[in-house]
Amino acid sequence: DQFKLVQPVIDREVDKAGTPNWVFKPAAKPAAPATPTAPAPQTTAGACGGLPQVSLGDVSIVDGQATYLDQRTGAKQVLSNINMQLSLPDFAGPFNAKGSATWNGEKITLTAAVAKPGALQSGGTSELEATLQSAPLQFDFKGNATGATLAKIEGGTDLSVPSEPVRFGLPDFPGSRDLFSEIH
Repeated sequence: DQFKLVQPVIDREVDKAGTPNWVFKPAAKPAAPATPTAPAPQTTAGACGGLPQVSLGDVSIVDGQATYLDQRTGAKQVLSNINMQLSLPDFAGPFNAKGSATWNGEKITLTAAVAKPGALQSGGTSELEATLQSAPLQFDFKGNATGATLAKIEGGTDLSVPSEPVRFGLPDFPGSRDLFSEIH
């Protein structure tokens, strides 16, 4: 199975009251019926925390864009030129992602692998690997994660940040150049 998204645009926004546009308010409850009705039929969900089993096959994102705008502060982040390959043949395992994007004028490449995404969703543990590479930042993680919210992550991390953190939009505070130049 293959699915291809060409030039998708995802806009995430937090309004001035602090409400994110990706959190939906529950629908109003309908008025109680005048006469009793039969109970709704039970549905069988998969073994993944109440979610049905999911299979995406191979998904491609070609030349996508994602934005985040916080109307409270005016801060806006744009991720452009998103090109990703995602693979999830079976929710029981494995999920793989590989691709690149542009952020703050820098090309970023990302790889990620989750051995058992279904286990994570149901609160279990899975092996997890992630790599983020760019000119100003390189990050590698290999270990285990637990829970759908990644409540527990343990493993090895390698981080390399150059001596000019402001190039990548990191804060420039007194001594930051010395601090970031020491992280390898």
